[in-house]
Amino acid sequence: MRSTDGCRCGLWIVGALLGVGVLFGTTLVFAQSQITTGTIEGTVVDPTGAAVAGAKVVIKHVATGVERTLSTDDAGRFVAPLLDVGNYRITVSAPGFGTIINSGYSLAIGQTVVVNISLKVAEVTQTVTVEEQSPLVEAARTEQSTLVTAQAVQSLPLNGRRFLDLAFLTPLVTQEQERNTLSVAGQRGINSVLNVDGVDFTEPFFGGQRGGERSNASYIVSQEAIREFQVVRSGFAPEFGRSTGGLVNVITKSGTNDFHGSAFYYMRHREWSPRTVFGDKVAPIRQQFGGSLGGPIRKDKTFFYGVYDQQKERQPLTIAFNNPTPPPPALSIPPNLLAQQGVFTSTNSVWTYMAKIDH
Repeated sequence: MRSTDGCRCGLWIVGALLGVGVLFGTTLVFAQSQITTGTIEGTVVDPTGAAVAGAKVVIKHVATGVERTLSTDDAGRFVAPLLDVGNYRITVSAPGFGTIINSGYSLAIGQTVVVNISLKVAEVTQTVTVEEQSPLVEAARTEQSTLVTAQAVQSLPLNGRRFLDLAFLTPLVTQEQERNTLSVAGQRGINSVLNVDGVDFTEPFFGGQRGGERSNASYIVSQEAIREFQVVRSGFAPEFGRSTGGLVNVITKSGTNDFHGSAFYYMRHREWSPRTVFGDKVAPIRQQFGGSLGGPIRKDKTFFYGVYDQQKERQPLTIAFNNPTPPPPALSIPPNLLAQQGVFTSTNSVWTYMAKIDH
């Protein structure tokens, strides 16, 4: 005889294992992509310019304390891919040489920073600290792209707090009038791809962002949650794919070893807006407010970040029928419809939140 309960339990166990496999498998796939990260590479040489093989290179993310340890190859080269964006400090040491600590490297989304380090011969233990500045020209760049930094996201005014509108500040990006989506280099908006934290955020049928132009929500991802994003016009790396147009690559903020937060309030009142040529007040009353908080759960290991964003908008809506006086019988409007004339209030209120943990 077969036990039905046993079969059901077995199916539950198999389903749970498959779910865990998909979860961790998906995480590993996302972790291999350069979509949300950057790369630091370089060469270590001695005072004569000869390559230093086997040098120890420690790359540390300043905000989170996460370290990556590498060794140079026979040509003195090292490559550290899949690094989170942010500021880095690089420490290089080798037997017979002094330790060099270079700081001031800033890594942006999709960027490759090239670092060349020269060690000095030291008879005793010696440490030299150098403040570096990131180069203005990226020698390793192959694509045509523009970076919208965190300062631009926070500082530039946006009517509606729709962060994607900042893409219009980059070259060759316009708004497609038919669907209000991003048009890159004259191509249709449906040919563009939007990624948020490495996940496809594109509306699959019409293009544009999910829940964006063709939904009732004013915005889905809060502007406060955006760290920076990159608009790639051509020359995509292989991991991007799927697009003959452009690519908008977005990363959101995360917690660090320091607690940090923000609060905001914006108001647009109809009394501060001009009236129509007929003297009507049709501008909305819009309030936008919210805040964010991030910090460590376990220093150098686990971090949290959360943001809340809300919009309240009210706008007068006038409904009036063109009813001739006296109306011909064939054109008369039923009394029940005439009773629905008047000035009403339309709303466009929305709230959104995001919570994340990085480990």
